[in-house]
Amino acid sequence: MSETVRLREKPKMIVKTPNPATAQSSIGPDRPRNGRCASITAMIAAPIPGLIATLSVSIGSKVAKGDKLLMMEAMKMQNTVYAPCDGVVAELHVALGDTVEAKDLLIKIRPAG
Repeated sequence: MSETVRLREKPKMIVKTPNPATAQSSIGPDRPRNGRCASITAMIAAPIPGLIATLSVSIGSKVAKGDKLLMMEAMKMQNTVYAPCDGVVAELHVALGDTVEAKDLLIKIRPAG
């Protein structure tokens, strides 16, 4: 004789996420520290596939940590990409209206100075 047990609630999954204030960003081989790009250029990749809806910087633009770099649109949702550190935009690998895949290189930021 077998019994069937039904759960009234779905099992809960606990996912620990890092504290954004203390988490290290994984941008390029040399991670930014204290808001400044380290000695190697920071490479900004697309977080998700999408369309480049706006570009807020150009080559040579000075950026500070948290400045808006561009906005992507995916499935009618907009995702903003921010500067992970202080620096100067060295290269733009996208243009307005380009379609990109996840992890495609978007922008390179070199240390200022």
